[in-house]
Amino acid sequence: MVENKPLVSIITPTRQRHRLLKMQHANVMRQTHQNFEWLILDDSPTQAAFFTGLADQRIRYFHQSEPRLTVGEKRNWLVSKAHGEFIFHFDDDDFYAADYLEKFTAR
Repeated sequence: MVENKPLVSIITPTRQRHRLLKMQHANVMRQTHQNFEWLILDDSPTQAAFFTGLADQRIRYFHQSEPRLTVGEKRNWLVSKAHGEFIFHFDDDDFYAADYLEKFTAR
């Protein structure tokens, strides 16, 4: 736990949207609540090169080109891997305010 803040899991199912994932990375990194794990399941034909060079252990990028899954199946798979007290769905094409996680985890 960072500064008494609960661990939150951010999940992102995706396919062939690597450019958007890179932008979502900036969105996640600017969150004021930094005690998170970010789990991404990408079933694109090729993996996102951007994530292969990241050293942030809070980010868990999974590439699985086969079988192709529905968005719901991806979400369920990601939830099964999550460890956080809260689960947040950050889709690859959405924008979230910097204090989004902070506001929803305030006690």
